[in-house]
Amino acid sequence: MWRRRKTKPRTQAELLAQTLEEIKEIQARRAKILPRFYRRLLPEWLDRRVLLAVLGLFVVFIADGVRRENEEFVAKLTQVTGQVQLQKAGQTQTTPALPKAKLEDGDMLATGPDSQATLEFPDGTAVTVAPNSVFEVRLIEYSRGGRWRSRSFRLLGGQIFAKVSKYFGAGSDLRVYTPAAVAAVRGTQFALSYDDSSKTAGLICLDGQVTYAGWAGTPVLVNPGQQSVVSYGSQPSNPAAAEPSAVVPFSAAAMIPDKSAPFLKKVELTMTAWLDLPLSVLGIGRCSWGVGAAEYARRAAAMESLRLIHQHLEGATEYPSFVDPCTLRELGIPERYAKRLLSVFSGGSIERYMGFGQSFVLYARARDKKRTLYRLTPYGVEKGTEEDERFLGY
Repeated sequence: MWRRRKTKPRTQAELLAQTLEEIKEIQARRAKILPRFYRRLLPEWLDRRVLLAVLGLFVVFIADGVRRENEEFVAKLTQVTGQVQLQKAGQTQTTPALPKAKLEDGDMLATGPDSQATLEFPDGTAVTVAPNSVFEVRLIEYSRGGRWRSRSFRLLGGQIFAKVSKYFGAGSDLRVYTPAAVAAVRGTQFALSYDDSSKTAGLICLDGQVTYAGWAGTPVLVNPGQQSVVSYGSQPSNPAAAEPSAVVPFSAAAMIPDKSAPFLKKVELTMTAWLDLPLSVLGIGRCSWGVGAAEYARRAAAMESLRLIHQHLEGATEYPSFVDPCTLRELGIPERYAKRLLSVFSGGSIERYMGFGQSFVLYARARDKKRTLYRLTPYGVEKGTEEDERFLGY
């Protein structure tokens, strides 16, 4: 059957009318094709409005999941008693600390006589800063989806009581440094004190286990009901039974209940973990690690920092017998420069240093998602082995 040939328009009005007619024909064909397409791929009850509603709900879940992730990077003040001063990172002046204030990397708290402050985290971990204490939040890190948490604090004087939640995570670690020792914990309750006049740090474990290390010698494992003491530059004392009088104030301050994550939070964090790659590429949320080369760049930055530390070590007349892992002050490095060197390491510090007269070994982890271990010796930087991991033990 021959199709009727359209007459060629002669005027502008005829051309416009023909164009409108062709548009109507195209729309009519689409109206017939699209329903057929939807019927083949989707159920009859599922129209575009349902799809848009599901998509909108999905976006809301992702946005709320990112919000929950961002909360993991701060410590919230839940209780403040007496005179407590807050000093934000990079500032010299202090302000009165108020409940609901949020502390981030580099922020410091100072409590006066008969004063204390309690910090809480979304997983239920809590830290109570006792009277006459100075406490610094050094570094808070969190891996998307809750695969691990890493928290680093520093007690410059006084005492803290801490309860690390059982929901903290198996692959997570929390460390509290003093100028004389470091306590490395996962799920446990402990009290840590530091006396600047005697340069002595004391640890009491109430529940779980705490790995306690000084700047020299080997770490000790402190079990429930035990205590250990270490002085600057020495090895921790063998764990012994703690005095009951020392445990009483700790029990009153640190017994804060754990918080189980609600079901909705688990669902949302699972979704953000699945979408880690696109969210990271788009730079959405504080868990994003940047585009493409971020993992490689973080490992490369750690290796370069170790090379610079190596230069300082080689420039000394002899290797020091011990080094403070979060200040490097025994190497004679200016404080501001040392902070920059340490900022590329997991926890903002090296893992461990040991000097042996004419030799040394230093361990540090990069801030990549795997927290890759590196070893520095007089021969240079190399990647840590499984044997090194077992040797460190935490």
